[in-house]
Amino acid sequence: MKRIFITLIIILFILISCLEDLDSVRKESLFVFYDNMKNEILNDNINWIEKNSDIENIENIKNIILDDSDSIKKLISSSNKEYSVTINYTIGDNVNSASGYYIVRNTEFSPTYYYIRLVNNSNKWKIESIDKLPLIK
Repeated sequence: MKRIFITLIIILFILISCLEDLDSVRKESLFVFYDNMKNEILNDNINWIEKNSDIENIENIKNIILDDSDSIKKLISSSNKEYSVTINYTIGDNVNSASGYYIVRNTEFSPTYYYIRLVNNSNKWKIESIDKLPLIK
């Protein structure tokens, strides 16, 4: 009985280790996805954003990504080098997929910043929404 118990504990540790490894892979891929997204935005590739997002009509937000005077592209390519990104990862469970977000800021464009929500479905990151904040009416 004692051997069975010890064997079960060892198996449990192995399973937990595998889950942690999967979680680490998702976190790493969130950083890789950001680098890819940034490069595609800098290259004006709105098609990449459309292909890698769940946003239905990408044309509605094309201006905040590429064209506005305080667009995401301008924030990350500004000559002042005051651009920063916060990247957050949330572990999923049985009900909710893993998720993450990017907050993109640049002091030159303050108080404007962008909140980009992502979801991980089938180990692939997708942009869920892009919001320009603060919301000024």
